[in-house]
Amino acid sequence: MACSHCCADAPLGFPESGRGDQSLVYVLELACFRAQPQHAAALLRRGAPLMRALRNRFPGLRKLELAPVGPNRWIHLGYWDSREHAEAAANEMFELPEMWDWLAQVGEFAEAA
Repeated sequence: MACSHCCADAPLGFPESGRGDQSLVYVLELACFRAQPQHAAALLRRGAPLMRALRNRFPGLRKLELAPVGPNRWIHLGYWDSREHAEAAANEMFELPEMWDWLAQVGEFAEAA
């Protein structure tokens, strides 16, 4: 899945494992958004507390990645070990103050295609 507004040119992929190793299988949560350049440092700085809060509250979060993909455009990827864990977090993550601190830097979310 790619976001037509902000990350169509961003290369995404998963390492291949010929061993049938399920430890490399993820449920991918994708968010594309805009943020002004003056908010870039805060996005990165507030990412670590957000990651800790999400991991403490929701099992199954393996990692988060944040990357710029163009002028004022970002992609945020969450890797979950199951759809159930990802959906549970999606339903409750906005109760976390760390999520609101992080979202305060986001200008607007883009539609995923």
